[in-house]
Amino acid sequence: MVWPEDLDQPLLANAQELVLQAMSTEVSLIMGKAAGTSDSSTHHTKMRQALVNMMSWLEENARPILAALPPRDLSYLEVTLFCLVTHLEFRDVLPTAPYSALNEFRQQFATRASASETPFRFDT
Repeated sequence: MVWPEDLDQPLLANAQELVLQAMSTEVSLIMGKAAGTSDSSTHHTKMRQALVNMMSWLEENARPILAALPPRDLSYLEVTLFCLVTHLEFRDVLPTAPYSALNEFRQQFATRASASETPFRFDT
């Protein structure tokens, strides 16, 4: 298992930071929507643009990021990236179709038994 503290290259550390920040931003957008915040509010617009910017950076760097990971069975970066890309679409926060490299990664990671046997579902 490769943990975040094992990511000694700036590219990998930056990727992990952006994945976690994107997840946090996603939660803020979901909670704002649940509270009735307008999609046109300045705060919502700024957070959404930040999320788009983070996703764009991750898309542009996805292949080099994954190639730079050390030999492993699994990494926290891969798990969190998979959850982020899957959850964005699932919760209708941001369309992921424009992010082909991230979707390719998501589809490949989804074939792992640990992912395919534990699909995400919203339990209301």
